[in-house]
Amino acid sequence: MNPTVSIIIPAYNSEKYIHFTLKSVINQDYKDFEVWVIGDCCKDNTEAVVNSFNDPRINFYNLPKNFGTQSGPNNEGLKRAKGKYIAYINHDDLWLPWHLGKLVEYLESSGDDFVHANVLTITPTYIYIMGEPCEGLSYGNYMVCPSGWLHKKEVAHSIGNWRDHRVVSKHIDRDFMNRAYEAKFKISASKEPSVLKFAALHWSIYDKNKVIFPQEEYLQKLLSDPVDTQLNLLKWSANEYSKLISKNNFSILTLKEYIKLSLYQPFMRFFVRPLRNFYLMNLILVKIQLFFRKRRSKITGEAQHKKFLIHD
Repeated sequence: MNPTVSIIIPAYNSEKYIHFTLKSVINQDYKDFEVWVIGDCCKDNTEAVVNSFNDPRINFYNLPKNFGTQSGPNNEGLKRAKGKYIAYINHDDLWLPWHLGKLVEYLESSGDDFVHANVLTITPTYIYIMGEPCEGLSYGNYMVCPSGWLHKKEVAHSIGNWRDHRVVSKHIDRDFMNRAYEAKFKISASKEPSVLKFAALHWSIYDKNKVIFPQEEYLQKLLSDPVDTQLNLLKWSANEYSKLISKNNFSILTLKEYIKLSLYQPFMRFFVRPLRNFYLMNLILVKIQLFFRKRRSKITGEAQHKKFLIHD
């Protein structure tokens, strides 16, 4: 029986990071998946690290030639994928435990073709959220990091898969999402941040001077308390944006647009409209996330209790 989701991980000499990424994948609440780690002609020990998991769902293939971008590995992964849906995660990014299950549930219930989570992009000094397009933009001129994507396999086949960076004038991630939108596939956002992205350029100096990589630090936090980790990151993001507003004298409308990009639109619109205090806005942003996390935990606990009573 074929898995529901095929996860494609493009990798190039990833022996330092791929272990943490795969750990976050294996730690997903949703288990019906296969993984294809596709090496872009790797010359290091990436294959050995992947094989060390000894998990029949995890596969590795090393391309004989180097493409220099994820287009080659992603297309090879699509050729080998058996799943109904395709997910991607970069070789040095992490997923929160509920990421995959949330996106599968969304596509199954909505009938949409393509959904993405919000992405928490982490640098050594600041954090920002990549969310849905703000007013004036659409998925025809916008993109979100592929580590947050889940789409039907037919989307890729219909638009001609991933295009080589040498034949497109824009970033290949953006090109793929734009073509899916132009082909009339329905693209939506799940609203909740469930991906941690580590921008390689920002961490290159950090990597040279630290024994522990940021992925390892955050993976440990995710494994011990993912809810608290998400809330702390959201609070950090809100505080950073508050500083930006103070420094640049942004208007209240700008803050509204940011929050609309980041989190639960109906709630934010309701709470933000009457507010004029930036600190209070940031506090409410975190409190709303906490409300949803606690509510989920309560519902899950009640469901498990009922299941126990029925079973008993």
